[in-house]
Amino acid sequence: MAANQDVHITLQFPLAGLDRSGSYRSSPPYGTVSAMNVRPPDVYEARRRGGSRPGVVAVSADKTIGVPGTGSVVELNSVTYADEDAITGDIEHVTELVALTSSTHRYLTSAEWGQKLFIAIPDGPKVYDPLDGTGTVETYEAEIDPEVSPEDTKGEVPVDCPLIARYRDRIFMAGDPGYMWYASRTANPYDWDYGQTDPGRAVSGLNSEAGTVGDPITAMFAHGDSYLAFGCVNAIWVMRGDPAYGGRIDNVSRTVGILGPHAWTHGPGGMLYFLSHNGLMSLPPGLGGVPQPVSQFRLPQEMKGVDPNEYRIALAYDALAHGLHLFCTHDTEASKDIRYWYDFGHESFWPFDTIERVISRGYQNTADRGRQAVLGCTTSTGLGPIISFESGVLEGESDNPRMSSHVVYGPVMLGGSEYVDGMVVELIGTLAQDSGNVRWKLYVGETPERAASLASANSTPFASGTWSAGTTGLNYTERPRARGGAFALRLESMTNSSWAMESVHAKVRNLGAKRKL
Repeated sequence: MAANQDVHITLQFPLAGLDRSGSYRSSPPYGTVSAMNVRPPDVYEARRRGGSRPGVVAVSADKTIGVPGTGSVVELNSVTYADEDAITGDIEHVTELVALTSSTHRYLTSAEWGQKLFIAIPDGPKVYDPLDGTGTVETYEAEIDPEVSPEDTKGEVPVDCPLIARYRDRIFMAGDPGYMWYASRTANPYDWDYGQTDPGRAVSGLNSEAGTVGDPITAMFAHGDSYLAFGCVNAIWVMRGDPAYGGRIDNVSRTVGILGPHAWTHGPGGMLYFLSHNGLMSLPPGLGGVPQPVSQFRLPQEMKGVDPNEYRIALAYDALAHGLHLFCTHDTEASKDIRYWYDFGHESFWPFDTIERVISRGYQNTADRGRQAVLGCTTSTGLGPIISFESGVLEGESDNPRMSSHVVYGPVMLGGSEYVDGMVVELIGTLAQDSGNVRWKLYVGETPERAASLASANSTPFASGTWSAGTTGLNYTERPRARGGAFALRLESMTNSSWAMESVHAKVRNLGAKRKL
């Protein structure tokens, strides 16, 4: 580009998401150095033109942690097992409980069998029957064996296991000791007699043909009757078939593991996604392959090396929005919480925040939208609501709190190389017609890194202004005449309202060699 020659460029919304993998000079196309509470699909029409994220809706307001099963959501005001064996509060309907938390237990996991919830509590498992209407949580005990005596039971339910799942019509428990698993009789979760010899008998890792797992188990979950997975911190094992009838346990990985009981989720087509020490990983349906990193070079560094002893980790697949929620909630310091949305459409990561702190995840089946991810939260005063992100819900609507949002475009070399200075002569912003107002801030620097750093830090801009949707979304031309080696453009929500961009155009001018040369 010759000196004093003007060029018109179009700045596309950075659909590639947060990307800190390369140099500022060679930043990948359409990536961003800073973003918060934005996503590629806009909140108005779900067009991939970029804007603020969907709003938050309280699926169950003022309730504690509850998650759905085959079509219902657990709705509970409070949960306590330390002082009383009862669930108190407004209980509407329950078909499956995936996670609960209490003041005395880091995580509670449970499995549904016969319309009852079998809850794994480390100091004594419980059974909850939502149909009896009392909210009572009973001790999970083996049934009496009348063929022996009125006092003798069919074995003993494992007492100190923190993990539970249902697989092939059995209740499985695991984690005490760390590498052990146990399974009830087929079709009878109250029979734990390991002394029988028929194929449906209760079994454990000690007397099963399948054997034990070689590492302490941190996660256990089934995918229908296809397999039962055992996640360990640095390994993954999978049970195929029935453990008392020819089943086996295979090793999937001896180097990559799953960091916690909810640090995994099934995605499109049965793909498994999970958080390991190496970051976000995936395994193909059936777990027949080798763990693969997900967007390895774009993955934010804070998602690697997460300490499961300090964080409550939860992943949730949102089929409606075609992405993953990733939450790492710190035990004591909210400022250390890590939250990302992974967008399958562009394989991109997007940081976001919420008023509530998410510590659990689950799903509900809706009549009009299909399977929807829901998130269990905690607040500064205790256990909080169940929430979901819903497209079309704007900031400030209904019970949705207003959250600020921003994204940085660039950095963009003004002269095309490090040897040339340039000038941003004009800027034209076009918003979606229904968009809220957007504040724009223009930053220039001698280098791309300088321009990007100023924009990321929200420093004093060279020029700024407001774009509004008006009738057509098109705004008047801005003429900042900002000189430098590179520029970055920061867009922010105003009054924390929802917004969406249609396009940004700039006219830049080559000014010749840099003044320092």
